[in-house]
Amino acid sequence: MSKLIKILLWVVGGVAVLMALVATYNTLAPLPVHEVRLPENVTIPYGDSLALAEGARIVSMSCTLCHRNQDGNLAGRPLPEKDFGDVYIANLTNHPEAGLGKYTDEELVHIIRTGIRPNGSQLVPIMPQFFRMSDEDLYRVIAYLRSDAPMVQPVEKYWPDNKLNFIGKALTRWVFKPAPMPTGPVAPPPSDDLVAQGEYLANAVYSCYQCHSASFETNNDHEPSLSQGYYGGGNPVGGLAGALTISANLTMHPEHGLGAWTVEDFGKAIREARRPDGRMLSPTMPPFTSLTDDEVAAIWAFLQTVPIQDNDARAALAQQ
Repeated sequence: MSKLIKILLWVVGGVAVLMALVATYNTLAPLPVHEVRLPENVTIPYGDSLALAEGARIVSMSCTLCHRNQDGNLAGRPLPEKDFGDVYIANLTNHPEAGLGKYTDEELVHIIRTGIRPNGSQLVPIMPQFFRMSDEDLYRVIAYLRSDAPMVQPVEKYWPDNKLNFIGKALTRWVFKPAPMPTGPVAPPPSDDLVAQGEYLANAVYSCYQCHSASFETNNDHEPSLSQGYYGGGNPVGGLAGALTISANLTMHPEHGLGAWTVEDFGKAIREARRPDGRMLSPTMPPFTSLTDDEVAAIWAFLQTVPIQDNDARAALAQQ
């Protein structure tokens, strides 16, 4: 046996041993525990009817997509997909032990912004991190979640601890890192900058890029614009709201995207889940019925600035 072959065998053997050690570590070692740095000067607008209404509006187009169950409340449910293992969507009702009642306002702000629980453990990878949502909007959301609205009334529903599989553990350990806790106040976008407002709504509040980029695994939650296939679609999405489908290309590509659409077409699609020709979108795409005309115009203005992606998501859907 030549010296070169022996060296190659040693290299291959070494790589195999290393991979086995990494796999064993990922399977058996506890998941990381992260630093918890609670925010200061948290002022939730309890009792402010306008703030509660706005919080309810945001929750209806964000939190309810995952946390609302068949009973119509936000007590959570098991995640149908098993991509990451046995995962349970949290109880967001006001129950003092099973729901959000066990957290202080500061702890709740920290969880929503960073994805880190008070004990330092990390939420499952599918939970968006709202670290760029303005303080004003986040506090409105919390005010609603703490309110006496029927959807968040205490429900004594305890879910088992998540049991992540190998992939879920690996993603949590090495890929999906916690979001940074803001070091100061988080302001809303300038009121006179339509594109900035649209980017804020699409990315910071409603996380549209998560489904409409190439893959959940390659999304960059800290800098969404660095996500692979940013707003070019092609991501298999489904389970929570309907059959598996392929997310649409939302860039201004003239054939594969929205380049031939008008803002009126876009408004009908995003608020009514209806295409310009009248056909309904996949049930996986929920209608954002509470978006205002100004918000639709802002998101449309933002999408026109996103680099065009030449991705025919419809062809991928047809091949399913």
